[in-house]
Amino acid sequence: FVASLMAFGAAEGETEHPAQAESEEAREERLFQMWSGSLGIGLMITDLCEDCRSGIPLLKVMDHVQPGCVEWKRVLEAPKSIFERTANCNYACEVAHSISGIRVVGISGSDIAAGSPKLTLAIWWQLMRKDMMHFLDELDVDAAHVMSWANAKVKGAGCTLQMTKFADPMLASGVFLLTLLGSVAPECVDPRMITPGASKHEAELNARYAVSVAHKSGCRVFVLWEDIV
Repeated sequence: FVASLMAFGAAEGETEHPAQAESEEAREERLFQMWSGSLGIGLMITDLCEDCRSGIPLLKVMDHVQPGCVEWKRVLEAPKSIFERTANCNYACEVAHSISGIRVVGISGSDIAAGSPKLTLAIWWQLMRKDMMHFLDELDVDAAHVMSWANAKVKGAGCTLQMTKFADPMLASGVFLLTLLGSVAPECVDPRMITPGASKHEAELNARYAVSVAHKSGCRVFVLWEDIV
């Protein structure tokens, strides 16, 4: 439910993205690393496009998004040459084509094996969106129910803050989310780490901590700290 709270805004186009000094590609890479790391499939990605040149991370995520879609006997799990990496990436494109809603027109295995940022990110965007929408469908609740539940949990924790929508400016301080996370997983939140969120710096500290806590408590994470702020 906490993950759904963080996801509803993105799913409905409500999340506002502040101007960033880093490139859009770099920001997207961080987002996909954040999301893939919260899937519980043991992925440790440090450089998205570089790590994906083996085809393995993409295949693992695809197998998570649509269980059983990957025939692992066809995968070279320790590719040693560009030819073996390309073979894996060709297979990844083949698997992606078989997943409903994923389009790989104009994307080849050689593009992924070569580390093309634009084309690699295009596949990751589609996989994350499919996972997010499936996740929300599985909850079988609507935004109003999640909002009501979240407000009740935060009120029960003694906090007077209440949200009126998923793009509520009040959420930018990070206090509401951390209070909610603390009510769900109190062992993961240290109240001493929560700032009042009154300044930009305090809000950033809270947002970074909220994402960290969400990971620690086992939430699916579809956002960066900047999205919260």
